[in-house]
Amino acid sequence: MPDKAVLRRCTREELDLIRSEVLCHSSGGLVGLDVLCAGAPGSGCVEVLAVHPSASAEALGGGRPPFLAGVHAARICGGRVEPLMGLLSTLWGGIDRGYLIIDERAEAVFLYGRDVLPRGVIRRSPSPCGTYAVLNRRREPLGWARRRGRVYANLVDAGWYLRSGLRGRGRPLCLITAQDSANTASRARPIHAPT
Repeated sequence: MPDKAVLRRCTREELDLIRSEVLCHSSGGLVGLDVLCAGAPGSGCVEVLAVHPSASAEALGGGRPPFLAGVHAARICGGRVEPLMGLLSTLWGGIDRGYLIIDERAEAVFLYGRDVLPRGVIRRSPSPCGTYAVLNRRREPLGWARRRGRVYANLVDAGWYLRSGLRGRGRPLCLITAQDSANTASRARPIHAPT
């Protein structure tokens, strides 16, 4: 998300775009979450965050901007929604359409940024919007894909964050492993987030 982006309520058009993408994959929608946007409407891309209602009120209440407001769910560029892993995480367990369930071999290849071939698909639920949530046999979220011809093109996957973080670009963040969190945050290892 841009460093100087100010959180704001999403415009009606932005909310309609987000709602249509969410309802493409889950009849329940984003239950119990508010949606905030960052970036000026109509200027390039707008970042979309899914937040708890109490965090939404606090973030929009003025004063000091929050360090972390919610889950980075999507990006709207040129009137088109680009779903991100945060949206898949918030929908997890409620995805009832617009998904692919893939086998173990396709899962490994997909997590390395490759496309899903038809032979790797175990089950497919039609997607009215053309974007598919990619899940493994245990229905764990792996990423997003879009059908291109016979293959499902990888849009973003869970391995993307790790692959992009290894390049050393962007702002440093702290990654706290399970072992670290048992001790103190001072043992956190710095990593770099993509810009």
